[in-house]
Amino acid sequence: MGTNTFYNMSRWAAFWCKRALLRVVFRSFLLMSIILLSISIMVLSPNLYSVNEAHRPTTVSALVTGRQSINSTLHCAIQNGSLSTFARKYANHYTANDVDFLVAVDIIMKRKWQQNSAFSQVFRNDLRAALGDKGKLDRFILTRQNVRWGDKINFYRHKASARISRQLWQLLPKDTFFKPGIIQRCSVVGSSGILKGSQCGHSIDKADFVFRFNLADVKGYETDVGGKTNFTTLNPSLIMIKYSSLRRKEDRTRFAEALKQFKGSLLFLPAFAFKWRYQMLIQAASVAKKSVGLQPIFGHPDHYTSVANLWQKTINGTRWTTTGLHVLSSILDFCEQIDVYGFWPFPTTLDGRAVSYHYHNDINGTTSHSFGKEFRGLVYLHEQGIIKLHIGSC
Repeated sequence: MGTNTFYNMSRWAAFWCKRALLRVVFRSFLLMSIILLSISIMVLSPNLYSVNEAHRPTTVSALVTGRQSINSTLHCAIQNGSLSTFARKYANHYTANDVDFLVAVDIIMKRKWQQNSAFSQVFRNDLRAALGDKGKLDRFILTRQNVRWGDKINFYRHKASARISRQLWQLLPKDTFFKPGIIQRCSVVGSSGILKGSQCGHSIDKADFVFRFNLADVKGYETDVGGKTNFTTLNPSLIMIKYSSLRRKEDRTRFAEALKQFKGSLLFLPAFAFKWRYQMLIQAASVAKKSVGLQPIFGHPDHYTSVANLWQKTINGTRWTTTGLHVLSSILDFCEQIDVYGFWPFPTTLDGRAVSYHYHNDINGTTSHSFGKEFRGLVYLHEQGIIKLHIGSC
């Protein structure tokens, strides 16, 4: 009985040893199979493991000089139209310290600029996808194609709305002036005092289409800023301060006189920002059209909101994007090449000279916009070969 018991116990122990050994062998085999399968997937499908890397901003110098293939960037074009996806892909990583940033800008501006057509197209596609239908080029301005007489339009700076009146309807163009790819070269001219003494007028006027802002004077400044104007904006604050909201006949006469230097231009008015400024801007548009022959155009509030939301996320800026960045973002499909002048948010030049807020007057700057952050965004686009930023003399 004792011998049988011992025999059975030995058989039982041997059985469990074999089972334990087989379990170890099986687990080792399974682990090796998983490792081999993972290696095979990585070798055969490397793009699956490079998505995160591809979404990082490509090295600036590589994009400009062509030392690195842009295929990875082309493959990661935005598919879902998400603002967050665009913001992650195109967020710049410049230092927030202005002194250090200006040292970097000095180095960047000394490099030879080269347009990167392939990456520019990727950026346009991504911008289009992120903005969606409301941010399309054909909705940049109100036209008789995208609104109807009697439609209710919401103001984007506060909760209010207005109907498309007969007076406004008669001022609207039948169709948009801005269609993809019809202009080869555009000059976008800001109003910074950095243009003083720049002698950029000739370069600016060589463009096929010239954008300006807030009725910045060109008469008397042609050497530095040029004289050609195809598009200028009008800030309602200018009418209120300089022309007393056009209440009197003499105010309207002075306003019409100031507009003569822009004869033949488009006059962009943000009529649907604040309701309490709406009627004043409709009157300004009527004066411009009847007295001088300018074509008034009205920004579509849905379009502005789409662009503003996009840049607020991308540059972590204020809610209200400047008109300059709004227009620049809107014309990337309209212009094949964009040269940018007179955008400079700092009190001194790169070599330390004082810079006034505007080249044509002595007003102080505003703090309602993220000028520094927006400028960093422009430098990023310059480095990528999407726009050409001009700083200093030409």
